Amino acid sequence: MFLEIKTGCRLHFGLMELSVRESSCFAGLGLALNEPGFHLRIHAAKENSVVGPATQLQAEYTSRVESVLQRNAHWARPASIEIVSALPLHAGLGAGTQLGAAVAAGLHLFQAIADSSAPNPPSDQWHQVVGIDSASECLSPLNIHKLVELSGRGLRSAIGLYGFLHGGLILDEGNSEPGNKSRSFSSQLGAIPDKWRIVLIRTNVSRRVFGDEECQRLKALGVLPNPHQSEMMRLARLLITENQSFEDFTHRLESYMDLGALLFSGVQGGKYNGEVAIRAVQCARELGLQGVGQSSWGPTLFGFAPSENAAEHFLSDFRRDPKCRSWTATTVSPSKKGAQWRWQGS
Repeated sequence: MFLEIKTGCRLHFGLMELSVRESSCFAGLGLALNEPGFHLRIHAAKENSVVGPATQLQAEYTSRVESVLQRNAHWARPASIEIVSALPLHAGLGAGTQLGAAVAAGLHLFQAIADSSAPNPPSDQWHQVVGIDSASECLSPLNIHKLVELSGRGLRSAIGLYGFLHGGLILDEGNSEPGNKSRSFSSQLGAIPDKWRIVLIRTNVSRRVFGDEECQRLKALGVLPNPHQSEMMRLARLLITENQSFEDFTHRLESYMDLGALLFSGVQGGKYNGEVAIRAVQCARELGLQGVGQSSWGPTLFGFAPSENAAEHFLSDFRRDPKCRSWTATTVSPSKKGAQWRWQGS
C-alpha cells in the first residue's frame, strides 16, 4: 500500500516589506500554477528512507525530505518517500516549499490512514489536500498553521503554502505581529480566468540566490521600511478582489512588480537578476507577452497570454527567434485548487 501526492508550483510577484519592525513584513503576491510540480509516493517501510530523483541535486532533495522526516519523528510508523518527478530547485518556482509541504502532508495522511480502523479511501480517487477532513473519518483538517508546524516552511513568505493548500491568486498579508518570532498568517485568495495562460521562460544562467545568501540579502534590505509598501498593497488588493480585463490585470501587475523591483535592485544589480534576465524580459515583451516579470530571484521568468492560442503563437515566434535560441519556454495554466492525493491500498 502507498499514498501518492501531487503538487503544482507558484510564481512570486514580489515581497512588499522586509523590515521586521513593520506589521506587513513578508507580505507578498503570487500565483499558483497547475504545473510543473512534485509527484511523491509514500510507502510503508521498516525504516525511514528517501529515493531521490537522479539529478545533480539528488543529495539536496534527499536532505530536504530527511529534514521533514526528522521534524515528524514522533510518528512511529516508518515510511519510504519516493520522488517520482520533481520541480527544479532554486529556479524561482518555490520547489523547497512544495517539497516540504508535500512530504509533511503526505506523512500526515499516510499515518492517519494506515493507523485507522476506518475504511480506507477509495483507490484511484484523487482528493484535495485542503479537504482531507471530509475524505475519510480518520483524517483531521490540515490548515496553514498545521502545515507550518509539520513542514517547517512559511517562516517568511507563505505564498507557497497557501498555493499548496488552495491554489489561486494569493495575497499573503504578512506578519501582523512585528518582532514576534512565530509569524501570524492572514491572506486573501482570488483567481484569474481559466482561459488565461502563463508562459514560463528558463534562461541558461546558473545564478541562484537561496539559503544563507538569501537570508543575508533580505536582512540587509530590511533595515528600513519600504516606502512603496502601501501602494503595492493597494495594487495587490485590486488584483485580488476586482473582476478586470486581461489588459487591466497585466498593467496593474506590472506596476506592482516595478515597485517590488525597486526594493531588490541594489542587491541583484537592477530590476532583474542579471543581464540575461533583462534580455529575456525584453524579448518576451517584443513577442507579445504581457505582465512579464521574474519569479522570486529567478532564473524563471514569466508572462501572460489571454488564451491558449495566443500562448502557442508566442511559443512559435519565441522558438524561431535567434535571440531566444538558448532558452526554453513552456505554457502552463493557473491553478484553482491545491495539491492532490490518493491512496493505493492492498
